[in-house]
Amino acid sequence: AGHSLGGVILFELLRTGSPKLSFIPQVLFTMGSPVGLFLHTADSIPNRSFSLPGGTRYFNIFHPLDPVAYRVEPLIAEELEKLDPERIPCDSDQPNWGGYKPNHALHQMGKTMYTWARGEEKAQNDLLRLIGGVALNAG
Repeated sequence: AGHSLGGVILFELLRTGSPKLSFIPQVLFTMGSPVGLFLHTADSIPNRSFSLPGGTRYFNIFHPLDPVAYRVEPLIAEELEKLDPERIPCDSDQPNWGGYKPNHALHQMGKTMYTWARGEEKAQNDLLRLIGGVALNAG
């Protein structure tokens, strides 16, 4: 696993194969890493068939408000920009948020309210599910 610039260094070590490692990692996790920024600014964006040597799987974990972390998948396949990044559930002492941090739950609720206002039935059911789990303090 690599955090921030360390993630960029690990990614490049694996991508270029230089220097040669004595092992082949099965998975690379980067957290809060600007790999996407470095690939983009260096005009070194991998093509759709890109894979890390040895079949190493790559997971890029970031917080949407992190000014250093960037998504990688929209660089490789432009249509993926339209998809929201996958959220990672967390343990929480606030069980009413459905396992998500409050900022993620509120973001989802805002998106759902927008589609609900447009009259989409699925969004109405999603909104009721989300609101039903939020404890409101009226006092």
